[in-house]
Amino acid sequence: MAISGAISGERETLALHQVVIKNLQQFCEECDRFIKWQYRQIIRGDPSPEEQERVALLRSKIWQLERSWKMLYDPIPEGQADLILREVFPDEP
Repeated sequence: MAISGAISGERETLALHQVVIKNLQQFCEECDRFIKWQYRQIIRGDPSPEEQERVALLRSKIWQLERSWKMLYDPIPEGQADLILREVFPDEP
C-alpha cells in the first residue's frame, strides 16, 4: 500500500513537472511570436491604438513577472527586513 502511494506520488510529481515544462515552452513560443509581430507591426510600421494597448498590457505583465522574480530570488537584506518588521510590529521582541 505504501509503495503504491509513493509511486502514485511520483507520477503526480512527474505529471506536474511535465505540465510546467509544457507551459514554459508555450510561453516561450508566445513570446517569440510576439517579438516577430512587434517587429512587423511596431518597429517597421505604425501601430494602431489597439496595438499600442497590447504593448502596454505586455509591459505591465513583464513588470509584474520581474517584480515577482526579484521578490523570490533577490530578497531585501536581512537587516532591512528586520527594520521593517520592527516598524510594523513594534511590540514584538
